[in-house]
Amino acid sequence: MPEDVIVIRGELGKIDYSNYQFFFDSFENSNYREISANELLNSKSNESFWRVKINHRTFDIVKWTTPKRTRSYPLARCYSLLSSPNQKVSAIPIVKDEGAKSKNPDVLGIDSICLINLFDIYVVL
Repeated sequence: MPEDVIVIRGELGKIDYSNYQFFFDSFENSNYREISANELLNSKSNESFWRVKINHRTFDIVKWTTPKRTRSYPLARCYSLLSSPNQKVSAIPIVKDEGAKSKNPDVLGIDSICLINLFDIYVVL
């Protein structure tokens, strides 16, 4: 093996967030609405936080309004999920259509999905 090559081996494990104090609101402090899965499809467009129970499992869900992380600061919503003991889900639009005259369409970057998965949050597109 050449001298200028470094080999690093390891394993990524689940991070325990229970000992950390965060500087953002937890999901419990957000204005979430507890609804059924059927009600989720008919929820208001201005809502962003839900708690859904499906088959004895509870999911805490946050919704992004745009796929870009820099427009509406959607990662703050994901951070609020970190303290949740339930399954965590982030619903993200893939593309936001801003019309034919727009030269800068909003598209979801793969790095956003990777970052959210590192937080142990499911991504729904």
